[in-house]
Amino acid sequence: MSITAVEKLRKHLEIIFAALSAIFALLAVFKYFLGSGGQDAPQIGERFPKTTEPREWGTQLLSEARKTSRLILFETEKSEDAEWHSEILPYLKKSPKTRRILENYYLTAKLDRNLWPADYAVLENLLSSNADSRLSLKTGILSPRMRPIYLDSEFVPKDSPSHPSIATIIAAAANEYYRNKDKILESARNSVRLIYNPQDFKSVTIESPYIPRMSFLNAESVALLTFFFNPQNISAPAAVITENARLAMRIYTTDIRQIAAKRAAEFAVETMLQRLKNPKIPSSEKLLIMQSLSEYYLVKRDPQIIEKVSKFADSLIAKQSPEGFIKINNLPTVRHNALAIGVLSRTYALTGDKKYIESAKKCAEALAALQRPFGEMPAIMDNSKSSQSSSFEYALTARAFCDLHYFTGERKFILYAKRTLEEWEDFYMTPLGLWSVNSENSPLSNYARPVFLEDNLYPSYIGTAAQTIAYLKKNDPGFRTSNEAKIKRMTASAFTFSPISRISNASYKLSFFMFNDARSDAAVKLPNMYYDNSFDSEREESLSTIR
Repeated sequence: MSITAVEKLRKHLEIIFAALSAIFALLAVFKYFLGSGGQDAPQIGERFPKTTEPREWGTQLLSEARKTSRLILFETEKSEDAEWHSEILPYLKKSPKTRRILENYYLTAKLDRNLWPADYAVLENLLSSNADSRLSLKTGILSPRMRPIYLDSEFVPKDSPSHPSIATIIAAAANEYYRNKDKILESARNSVRLIYNPQDFKSVTIESPYIPRMSFLNAESVALLTFFFNPQNISAPAAVITENARLAMRIYTTDIRQIAAKRAAEFAVETMLQRLKNPKIPSSEKLLIMQSLSEYYLVKRDPQIIEKVSKFADSLIAKQSPEGFIKINNLPTVRHNALAIGVLSRTYALTGDKKYIESAKKCAEALAALQRPFGEMPAIMDNSKSSQSSSFEYALTARAFCDLHYFTGERKFILYAKRTLEEWEDFYMTPLGLWSVNSENSPLSNYARPVFLEDNLYPSYIGTAAQTIAYLKKNDPGFRTSNEAKIKRMTASAFTFSPISRISNASYKLSFFMFNDARSDAAVKLPNMYYDNSFDSEREESLSTIR
């Protein structure tokens, strides 16, 4: 990556975050606030209707906050599988003084990660990047223009030496913001963190230029075996496990001499089965695991795996509505449905039972219908609630359409995939030539539009796009995207020979391994993957950086 590109990335990925740098100032002001007899700050919000009832997240919340000059106190649900219910508001309403602060200075809101996955991801990543550890976002305070003033991963009801209570925080934040607004904003401007350091993702040149063309398979196979053999890695992020498991399976299918890749796949299956024993794992992780397990057929025919995957696919069909979408945890999210298509289509290949592919096609048609009446895809499929997708929804949806084209041979799914990429580019593309996680229409778009690169809880949406683009180019030679060359370079960069940097980039590497030609006849066993020889010249160019 050139210096100019790095500078551009740095310029566009810089995120202002004032919470941690301003909190001590806020608490100091609050002590002063208490010391002066608890006098109230100017009643800025008194001329507006007083209410503490939570608003729906979205542009209407932003508009109301701007008009009333109120801060936004938001709360999130416990997990992506849980329905939202407030823990904080009932506690705060118990105190007349705290309730009065809420009424005069705040709008309260709920941020549901199922409905607004991109905005949740932006704020959670800000919290985690400033804490230097992965934290789950619980609550926060935003300015009337949705600039984060305070973010937290826990609800603290009482003051302690290590953490102020939520009541203390909302009083201090309001007092500081309305009395010293310029100071807060200046503190925000001086508190800069990069969500992702682009210099960590770069090409590494192998010392010898004479390494054989396919020799990277040897290095990858050994690295994968080392990773899955280590019992500590059972707790790695979900997509790091599942995408590396799929990579091991495909490497072995590409070259059956890669015994290390075969053993890595076997260890990976053990790891995934162990994780499935946890009844509390998120639905998205279970879907990723089932999709990966279904590809184990590439390495070994295991009746127990087929039975487990089939049983799970049956449970998906049982939750499918007449309209085609599948309700998981009573909510038909685009993300879950896109992953479900991958599971159902592979189960069809494993069993030959057409009910699975018919269910997958019905779900795909429901997904495709979302892109007709709307300028931007919602995050849920029944349109009963306001919602907005993230880049993850678009990437997974496009790949699901490619899966269906492969397993059915129906050309329309190629068209659906291309249309998905076009819409994704319209609303999410940045001047970097990469997609931001949130749309230009996101409530947080004026504050931050970060680019997420690595596999984590989900496969990298850029890595997933690399797989989709490779498949589309194979099946439509005239297909082009504006950022195709950049993604090709990033994919080549993923094949570095550093064990630290390679393990979270498996989704990129998978784009180098393709399904065989689509089959439209009766169901067959999941076919072999192979190294796509039709693009030797292009891959030759891409791999030149790692020779």
